[in-house]
Amino acid sequence: MLAVDKPEVLLMAGEPVMEEESGVEPALLEPTPEAPDSDPLEANFRRLVRYLRQIQPRELAKQLMVLAFELKDDAPDGSWVGLKRAPAGRRMHHNREGGLVQHILQMIEFALMIYHDNPQPFKGVVRPSDLIIACFLHDLHKARACFREDPAGRAKGTPFEYLPDVGKQLPNDVMTLWLVNQAGIKLTQDQINAVILAEGGYSLYRHQERSKLAVLVSMADEYSALVLRK
Repeated sequence: MLAVDKPEVLLMAGEPVMEEESGVEPALLEPTPEAPDSDPLEANFRRLVRYLRQIQPRELAKQLMVLAFELKDDAPDGSWVGLKRAPAGRRMHHNREGGLVQHILQMIEFALMIYHDNPQPFKGVVRPSDLIIACFLHDLHKARACFREDPAGRAKGTPFEYLPDVGKQLPNDVMTLWLVNQAGIKLTQDQINAVILAEGGYSLYRHQERSKLAVLVSMADEYSALVLRK
């Protein structure tokens, strides 16, 4: 489990950013400009970046922001959609353009709400930063070579389809860990537990014991997917 020496106060997206720290690229610590009203997908992506910026330690915040920007755009040849435009699913929920980022934001905000309303069960075990990290990584595999546009399905309400080889070489949650590893990011055991065990009925490891962090992330996932379903 993750031990915490002192409480961590997390700001809601849009509030003042953390102070600059040595080793962190200053540009990544500056406030993210608001996106034009005409581009809601960009606005949601920037909201996500504002949450990532508040993660502690700050070097980890930088690494996760860099990863988000690396995954942001579609493949150069248009063969798959990136983080900014990707859906969270093909049919079940958030299956439209930009649905993945919206799903992640809903998860983060729900998890933080539960945490701040009832912090005692998580004291000394889970930090707000852990919640942001785990919610961000929860479905991150969907931002890289997972979906492509399906013009024929658009009229049927399924504008995206899975690429034929998705999940065949690496399970989805393992693919997320591969992306994290490629970015040189080190996670705690608790954070890894949340990545591979917060998938509900869709995880290969769903019968294993989950940490408190994984349980809270799973709750946030189901609330966004099954209650909000936007």
